Parts: sequence; structure tokens; C-alpha cells
Amino acid sequence: MTDQFDEELKLIKKAMQTADCDMSVVRAWLKLYEKVKKQTAATKDSYIQARANLEEIQKYAAKLEQVVVEEAWQSSRCKEEVAAITGKLRQMDGSYEHEFLVSPENQEYHLTYHSVIELGQKKCDKIIFQSEVENLSALNQEILGRETPDFYHLGFYETDRSAEDLSDLPYSEKMRKIGSLYEADFLRPIRKQLITAITYADQTAGSQPRFGGILKRHQADLPAGFYNEQGENKTPEERADAILAPLR
Repeated sequence: MTDQFDEELKLIKKAMQTADCDMSVVRAWLKLYEKVKKQTAATKDSYIQARANLEEIQKYAAKLEQVVVEEAWQSSRCKEEVAAITGKLRQMDGSYEHEFLVSPENQEYHLTYHSVIELGQKKCDKIIFQSEVENLSALNQEILGRETPDFYHLGFYETDRSAEDLSDLPYSEKMRKIGSLYEADFLRPIRKQLITAITYADQTAGSQPRFGGILKRHQADLPAGFYNEQGENKTPEERADAILAPLR
């Protein structure tokens, strides 16, 4: 979803009016496109902020691991550092939540996170505290190592659904589901209309303007991407996919 694609959409809409496309489908899709574009921007910002917070939390977890190993347990310096770091973790509680990072339903993560904070704020056994910190660090690393969701896919999903509806699914299944819905419910309807318009362009490309220049004027309304360039022999389906490439 780029400014260039938005400009091309104006020509595409005009071309579809010229060709025998179902304009009720086209108009509905254009409205949906604007919603998806707006939601995608919000979705991306939300994910990036939660991920940045999680990365910061992992730095604190790594620092706690270092303090436990290098400082004498329960020394004044150790107590101060542990209390300071776990205090920062308390302030950041919840800032890491995102269905594609730490789900609100991820009880293992939340329990571990809160355990580190609570243990760090009072006198406790070193081995127990170190174990909880290591668990938190391992969870962070696993989550941060996952594939980033496609923001177009997730933005489309969140136009009329909540990502939290996916909380029961494994991560790979979440990714598959938002991708398949995006393809089937967002791209496929407009792709079908594009193929109709491109087929029309092919049919009129070699026609002579025998009717007062009507065909010539119609051809001028069609985006260049509708046509094969010299030496190309792409199908209408292939050209439609090329036009939609910025949305993938």
C-alpha cells in the first residue's frame, strides 16, 4: 500500500468502468482498501511498539542474569541492582502484550514475568530467582525469534476482527490463517475484476478506432500495466498479480 499504488488505483478504477467489470464489487473493495490501509498502519505501530518494549525487557533480563552471576548474592550492591531492574520491569508490565508477541492469554509468560518482579523486590533464594530470570530470558528470545507477521495480512484481519480471537492457535497457524483470509477475502475479489479488465484491454489493443475514436479513447484510459511489454507474453492472471504485487 504505497502512494504510487494509490495513484494507479485511480486509473484502475477508470479502466474497470470502461471494461465490463462488476462495479459494485470494485466500489466495495475500494472502501475496504481504505479501511485496511488505515488499520494496517495502526496494526504495524502497535506491533513495533510492543516488540521494542519486549526487546528492552530482554535487556533487563540479561542484565539480571549478569548481576546474579557476578555479584555476591544479597550484597548491598546486588540488592540495589536487582531492585532497580525489577522496578523497571514492574513499570513495563503489560507493555509487551500483542497477540503476535506475548498474548494476553499467555499465562506462562505472565506468571514468569511477575514472579521475577516479586522475587526481586524481596529476600529470596538465589537459585529460585536465577531460574525464573533464565526462564523469562528464554521466553523472550523464543518470542523475538519468531517470524514477524505480515502487516497487510494482520491489518486486514483486524478491520473487523480482534487478533485476540486467534489466541488458541499455535503461532504458525495464526500466520497461516491471517494470510489465507487476506488472499481469499481481500485480494481475490479485486484480482477477478482486474483479470476481466486486462482481458478487455487485450481484446481492444489491436482494434481500429472505427467508431468515432471510442476504442482509442477507451484504450487511453487503461493503465500501462494492463498490457504486455514488447517481447512479453504474460497471461491476464500474471499481469493482474504484477499489479497487485505492492499488496503482497
